[in-house]
Amino acid sequence: MTTIVKEDELVRRAFAFIEERLESMKQEGRGGKAAMSDLLDEAGARFNLSPARSERLAFLLARIGGEK
Repeated sequence: MTTIVKEDELVRRAFAFIEERLESMKQEGRGGKAAMSDLLDEAGARFNLSPARSERLAFLLARIGGEK
């Protein structure tokens, strides 16, 4: 049986996934803009995000990143 997950929940899960991966990359001394782009692509595919939701995720990450 297929479980239906709301789009907003998928974005939250993708956001948590990216934050976790960024933290581990920071500890390893890796990162940068290219890494963020790769993570957004990976999260979009992993969580089956629509292009609009992927853009929303990128916006949220940029906004949070700007506040830190």
